[in-house]
This record gives sequence, structure tokens and C-alpha cells, in this order.
Amino acid sequence: MDKKVEDELRNEVDLQIQGVQKPSVWNLCGVQLILLPYLIGKLLIWQVCWFWRYRVKKSPYAWEDACYLTRTSLRMPANTWQNIDEFTKEDLVMKRLWEKANMERHIAEARRGSKQRRR
Repeated sequence: MDKKVEDELRNEVDLQIQGVQKPSVWNLCGVQLILLPYLIGKLLIWQVCWFWRYRVKKSPYAWEDACYLTRTSLRMPANTWQNIDEFTKEDLVMKRLWEKANMERHIAEARRGSKQRRR
């Protein structure tokens, strides 16, 4: 009975997407090869702008950039970072966790806090 239902559903799905072909590996690779120079150029421009703004001019980090540095130093996915409340984000960014000494201090504080909670 389950096979009959499965076959009927498969036939219905085949009818609904008739005329649409599954993309082949060659098509996907071709599109990616065409977009590769654009993506490399975009990444290169971003790197040069970052270097110029924060290494050469020594500007303070913008909020979005500081959030990015904090999130990457915590090895946190973007969707997890988005789900954190603003007060916690601000607290983490103000600690400047992308600097090694500050990150080590933060980890030590977190360990001390977890030990105190266990007692």
C-alpha cells in the first residue's frame, strides 16, 4: 500500500515539474567559472579597503566591523549572532574580543563563572 501511494506521489510531482531539468555539474561549474573573476575582484577590493581603513589610516572600527571581528573571534555563526540580544552584543563588542589578551581574559572569566555556578 505504501508503494502505491509513493508511486502516485512521484507521478504527481513529475507532472508538476515537467519541462524543468535538473542542473548538471557542468552547468554549475560553468556558471561558477564565469562568476569567479567577479568574486575574486570583490574580495580583493574588500581586503584592500579593510587594510586601508584600519591599518593605514588607523580608523576606529565601525559597529558592523567590530561585530564581525567579535563574532569571528568567538567562532560564532552569523545566525547565532543575530539571535543574541543587543545588550549582550554591545557588551561583547566593547570588550574588544578580537584582541588576543582580551579574548583570553574573557575565556578565563567565563570559566570562573561556570565553576562558581557548579558549586
